Amino acid sequence: MLCYQCEQTANGTGCTVVGNCGKSPEVAGLQDLLIHSVKGLGSLSHHARTIAGIEDEQVNSFLLQALFSTLTNVNFDDERFKVYIDHCTRLHKQLAQKMAASGKKMPPTPQLAFFGNMPHPMDWNSAHAEIDGVETIPELVDVSMLASLTVRREILGATVAGLQELVTYGLKGLAAYAAHAEALGSRDPEVFAFLGRSLWFLSNEESTDVGNLLGMAMEVGACNKRVLQMLSEAHSDTFGAPVPTEVSLVPVEGKCILVTGHDMHDIHQLLMQTEGKGINVYTHGEMMPAHGYPELKKFKHLKGNYGGAWYQQKKDFSYFPGAILATTNCVIEPMTMYRKNLFTTGSTGLPNVAHVEKVWGQDFTPLITRALALPGFDARGVARAAAAREGRKTNVTVGFGHQAVLGVAGAVVDAVKTGKLSHIFLVGGCDGHEPQRDYYSKLGEQLPKDTMLLTLGCGKFRVYDQEFGTLGDTGLPRLLDMGQCNDAYSALVVATELAKAFKTDINSLPLSMDISWFEQKAVAVLLTLLSMGVKNIRLGPVLPAFLTDEAVQVLVDKFDLKPADVSNPDQDMLKMMQRHTESSLVVSSPFGYGLGITGARSYTQKAGGGTYGTSKRPANMRTARLKMRAGMRWLSGVLHCGSQHLPREEDTHEPDAFARGSRAAAHQGALQRTEDEVAAAERAEAAELAAAAAEAQRLAVELQALERLERRAAETAERVEAECHAAASAAAEVERQAAASAAAEAQRLAVKRLERQTAERAERAERQAAECVEAEFQAAASAAAELEAQRQAAERMEAERLAADERHAVELMAERATAEAADKYLASVCLSVSLSSPRPYEQADAEVQAKHQQAERLGGQGMAIGCSMQQQDGTELPLVFKCGWFSNCPADKNTERTRDLLCEALMMRDVECRGGLPGVPRTVLRALGLVKSSKPGTGYPVVWVDEEGRQQIRRLLGFLTERMSCDMSVLLTERPSSFPAPEMLPLMRDYAAGITSMHAIGIAHNDGKLQNLLVELDASGRPVGLKVADLGVAMDVGTEVSSVGSCNYTSPEIVVARDSRTKVETPGDV
Repeated sequence: MLCYQCEQTANGTGCTVVGNCGKSPEVAGLQDLLIHSVKGLGSLSHHARTIAGIEDEQVNSFLLQALFSTLTNVNFDDERFKVYIDHCTRLHKQLAQKMAASGKKMPPTPQLAFFGNMPHPMDWNSAHAEIDGVETIPELVDVSMLASLTVRREILGATVAGLQELVTYGLKGLAAYAAHAEALGSRDPEVFAFLGRSLWFLSNEESTDVGNLLGMAMEVGACNKRVLQMLSEAHSDTFGAPVPTEVSLVPVEGKCILVTGHDMHDIHQLLMQTEGKGINVYTHGEMMPAHGYPELKKFKHLKGNYGGAWYQQKKDFSYFPGAILATTNCVIEPMTMYRKNLFTTGSTGLPNVAHVEKVWGQDFTPLITRALALPGFDARGVARAAAAREGRKTNVTVGFGHQAVLGVAGAVVDAVKTGKLSHIFLVGGCDGHEPQRDYYSKLGEQLPKDTMLLTLGCGKFRVYDQEFGTLGDTGLPRLLDMGQCNDAYSALVVATELAKAFKTDINSLPLSMDISWFEQKAVAVLLTLLSMGVKNIRLGPVLPAFLTDEAVQVLVDKFDLKPADVSNPDQDMLKMMQRHTESSLVVSSPFGYGLGITGARSYTQKAGGGTYGTSKRPANMRTARLKMRAGMRWLSGVLHCGSQHLPREEDTHEPDAFARGSRAAAHQGALQRTEDEVAAAERAEAAELAAAAAEAQRLAVELQALERLERRAAETAERVEAECHAAASAAAEVERQAAASAAAEAQRLAVKRLERQTAERAERAERQAAECVEAEFQAAASAAAELEAQRQAAERMEAERLAADERHAVELMAERATAEAADKYLASVCLSVSLSSPRPYEQADAEVQAKHQQAERLGGQGMAIGCSMQQQDGTELPLVFKCGWFSNCPADKNTERTRDLLCEALMMRDVECRGGLPGVPRTVLRALGLVKSSKPGTGYPVVWVDEEGRQQIRRLLGFLTERMSCDMSVLLTERPSSFPAPEMLPLMRDYAAGITSMHAIGIAHNDGKLQNLLVELDASGRPVGLKVADLGVAMDVGTEVSSVGSCNYTSPEIVVARDSRTKVETPGDV
């Protein structure tokens, strides 16, 4: 196992034993195998679309659901993944058949080294479709080892394999958003075309180039923007544009259902089905924005939101006293105490958890029944929920979609221009349980009062219950929640429109994006932002494990992508704002430490008090504080001394010169006193400065000592860090080698297991074949002995008529020059059966010629004649008389019970057509009667020379027979009235195959009664095969119909005819 598609992957490198999400190695393997199969189906859909113009809607929808099912925390059910894999290969087979029927040729499948021992995805699908789901889950898990990421990473290297996964994860997120849009009836052929093209890209040599991979990643982002737009428009068209709405976080008394996930279509269906049933519906996690949609909020029983982000499910669901519906990601393996209360739907799945199939008009009856059986919230439960929120907000506001935000865009622009709004922060994406994600909570707490915060996705739960208030006197809320991650398009629209308003681009706006990622939807949104050229995005809490340092550096160089500094959210905030601040005026003090006095806004005030300086802080903070204190004393001294010498305003406006002189004398004395005071103050200041200088010198010595200690500590830390890095590298190398060895060993064991299974199957097949051959040999020997006895008996019976036969044989040889002509005529005769009476020669010969033409079209295979033949013990032996080896069933069916008998019937001129002979079937006699009435002496000539040298001639009619168990009439008579469908369907399939083979050569059977359908039974008496027999009244297409077949059966074309004579125009008429 190797899985690193989500942010919480083990050790920041990959889950190799079990997923941190709870995914088992078996499920991880089946997901790898499904992705391999999806690549094949997507590639085939791309070729079918571009070469043959075939658009298969079923394939398109399946690709979305299959990719969606492999997202993190969506599906943990191995049985469901087996169904997905089997269905994928069946769809591949159907689409390949459509492609073949179109007459267009597929391009050759590339043979790529990076798939290792695993066939190309298209070849794998074709091969797996042939066995049609007979493999067990353990067998599929064994095969999945060959399709694992470990194999590709070993062959391609970490960078290329990681970029392939970047494209794949982006496609997973894109497919999830597109599946939500499709549920609301929104589809775009161009999106499906891109999906097929990108899956084909991942299945050919182009995907081994780093440049191609980065280019495709940008294409994924661009296509995802279109998908996000489709989803946003579908939400607004279906439920109305979101409006700001206050949502209660405290429940009310009554029965209840909790809905988690993302799917608005599902909650709408549930609200309609629960209306008037006394059940209150609550949202959880990313479903909270549902309250802002007018068509959803109109349901009075949509009461509020319960609980927090997705990762708190076990706590939230344990206390919830009702039923729970998980619509999409994210789901977690449930606890026993609420497992029976939990239901999944759509792509989600959990082992041993009830699932509601997602179809239009999906039925939530089991969920509703469970909710009514559970207690719901009582007064105590409501009080407990209210107490849990004590000291925190009990209501929040949602519904600030782009329509609502753009409605106040003018006020936002004015606030920026007037300096009331200094910066906008966008915190979007996912939440998780890691402590580092507290970074986003602290960032919200420290934002200045003149900033705004936009939230998107479940990352909102880090700040949604903080008090932000309004932006000064503008009345604008400082916290605006724009909805789910599904509503990311709203943020793109707002950013684009603000850029237009300021006549600039997004990167020049006072806007910073701090993205919190967790799974593949966030990857798709990030690629969308990068495809739009957005720069300076912060990504946290850690960078993706599937991107190597080399790949990350490319993104850093091109897009200035930055990792979030989770340890210092205050510094991250200042760096984000610094790009848009005005320059500061710095006044220098004699102590060399800058006192920041900004010309506009220094952004040094936190929302909660305290300062953050914009210049570099000294390493020794104690020294800095002392210098700052001394600097402030210096500044206050300057201001104090200056104020002593400033003239008073009244001195400049005194009208009386005497008064001015008196006041001047007084001032002179006061000035002298002031000078003495100043001198004393200067001496005191000089002493104080000397003391300060001494203190400063002492501190300088201490500082130098501290700096030496710091340098030594830094050197030691660097040395330790280097040693740790070397040890970590060595450990990583050992782990990589161990993983490679384990993967190679697993691959070797898988191949060995497959070889062993193949050998065992081959041995079983060989043993069964040998047993069948032996049984057939014994049966053939018995049949040969029986035939020899019959032949000897026939020779004795024929001896008395030999002389008369010789005369007829001579006449026959005169009419037919060669034995080949006789063979051809005999084939025609054997096909003429079920005649009710002798016919004149001309009429009979015409019918024989028609049957002869049918035999020619059959290419020598022949047609079947049904009858029952008396055996010596008096029992009837159901037979199929055939000319050649024509069969309407697969050649290997009933092999063990098939008996091929040769019946030889001597042509007797005095045999009456309607008479009977012991052991000779009536059908045979009717055929012989036709021969007799059409031409005297007809038969297969056998010529030899006897012991006396005379030429002897015998005429024999030969019939190849195949033993069957009974006809359909007997079977239905002996069986109960209820005939199981699993037994009847194979028989109907065989019947259709037989009729189809006749129609293909232009022959209409015209006599499909039950007695003409012969059935083969196995040892337990179950029917295992059916053959169509008795073509006595079969006709060519285009022939006028003058008979109705058997007395108990009338063919359809006769029933619908306006008169007694009609014409068979096409095989479909029959």
